[in-house]
Amino acid sequence: MRIPKRVLGATAALMISTVVLLAAYDDDNRVKGQLIVISWLKAFRFAGLKVFTVNGNTGTATAGASQQLPQSIQGLGTATSSVRTGISSSGSSPLLRFLSSLGVAPLVTSGSPVTFTTNAYILDTQYLFQLDPSTGVVLRSLDLISGQSGEPSSGFAITSDGKFAIVSNEGQNNNPYVLMVDLGSFTVAATIQIPEKATAWGVAVTPDNKFAYVVTQSLSTGQNSVYVLDLTARKISTTVPLPKYSNLDTIAMTPDGTAVYLGSDLGGDFQIPVIDTVSNTVTMDASLLYYSASTGTLLPGAPTYMAMHPDGTRLYLAPTNGGPIFVLSTITNQITKLIQVPQGQASPSGTAPVFSPDGRLLFVLDGPGAFCMIDTASDTVRTTIPLDPTVANGPPGGTKVSFFFVPGP
Repeated sequence: MRIPKRVLGATAALMISTVVLLAAYDDDNRVKGQLIVISWLKAFRFAGLKVFTVNGNTGTATAGASQQLPQSIQGLGTATSSVRTGISSSGSSPLLRFLSSLGVAPLVTSGSPVTFTTNAYILDTQYLFQLDPSTGVVLRSLDLISGQSGEPSSGFAITSDGKFAIVSNEGQNNNPYVLMVDLGSFTVAATIQIPEKATAWGVAVTPDNKFAYVVTQSLSTGQNSVYVLDLTARKISTTVPLPKYSNLDTIAMTPDGTAVYLGSDLGGDFQIPVIDTVSNTVTMDASLLYYSASTGTLLPGAPTYMAMHPDGTRLYLAPTNGGPIFVLSTITNQITKLIQVPQGQASPSGTAPVFSPDGRLLFVLDGPGAFCMIDTASDTVRTTIPLDPTVANGPPGGTKVSFFFVPGP
């Protein structure tokens, strides 16, 4: 049997990205951390931060501190950069010991704790903020439209080494461009113009940090394209046309960087394109239809937010109008499972699902009122995490919620 190259490459990709992406484990191999929720209520000009302490072994999440953020924040999206500085050789998992033997996860003296440096970034309608997730303090801000036109879209990504943020910008009169932000100096290092009247959306960066993939939609034809940016030369490398598609705006890349999946939180499709990043061509269309044997019906996909499992074998599709969640196999490119979650209303903007870095937990906003914490080993809901009633009952279109997971003991 021929094994797809994506599966063969998954282990190597994990080794490359481990320093940034691997979650904290204790001696019993339990993942723990904090779910940081940022909400913005337009009517009240209020930005708030809420902390939930998560224990993945017991499937529990305990509400912690809440605090107000500067009113200037109108968060469209968040991203984090977590760097592990040590792994204890005592009681570490076989995976960590294997990675350490390869020099990827350096061992430290027995009994030394795992430590992380985690930076959180918030993108809003004008600024990029750096936030200390442990205190909620805004450390730095950068005006992304100073001296330029337009405003950021919700598309941005952090390189795996934590050095750059890649931000798509809608541009004035639909003249989009992409900003490379140096996160060390917190300045704009480069501006890459998109040579068409279009809207720029989602961004994904290859694990070697050499290329960024940016989804656009033409103003004149409505058709989608993907621009491949060379981050070293800081220019467009190639363009992947998608003449069959429109309304694509989200993007997810396999951890080994060999394939890109495109989706939409604007309109439903029965299939989504898959781009081979070696040839930069569409190699297939993944079906979003699911046959329910229990009911004998064929269920179509819906407008969704996407999240790629860290092992690269599954893509989780969370409908914007509430569950169920579709699980797409990246090996067969078919929907293999549905995860039933409490039916919620349409999600506020900026609520893409978030994994714990090891992939054992998936957090999904199920309507405006609560999160679902999903165990991805069984693909079942472990618990629900209610949001503050003020956020949950916010007016449609007037509430923005985004969140991220910070690994830790």
